[in-house]
Amino acid sequence: MQMDTKHSSEIKYFASALAVTALVAYLSLANLRFVKVSFLTFSGMDKMKHVAAYFVLTFSWFLVVENKSSPFKSRYWVVFFVFLFGLLLEILQAFFTGYRTGELFDLLANSIGSVFAFLFFDKLKPFFRKWF
Repeated sequence: MQMDTKHSSEIKYFASALAVTALVAYLSLANLRFVKVSFLTFSGMDKMKHVAAYFVLTFSWFLVVENKSSPFKSRYWVVFFVFLFGLLLEILQAFFTGYRTGELFDLLANSIGSVFAFLFFDKLKPFFRKWF
């Protein structure tokens, strides 16, 4: 028996969102000091990476909740929980790793990425759907 397309898409979006969440957590907590990419290093690049990562993270969870009974309200909850996730990671960096530091400006950059995803989700969803 074949799974219906809607259910298959929901599983795909959920798995993708979990993978993005795990990747963000790994990149936030791993010791990556040995990784140097010189052509991607300039003032403010770190914050741009945070904005981009949390944009993708928030957007991926928006795809999971968009077919719920009240998707717009669900988006607010996604932004809230992604903010809490970013706060948790900054706390873990500050207090439980010796090689990372938690920064308030990182949390701000994370929040900006989530807000951008919130603002541009409806415009970018058709483009994003071509990939999935």
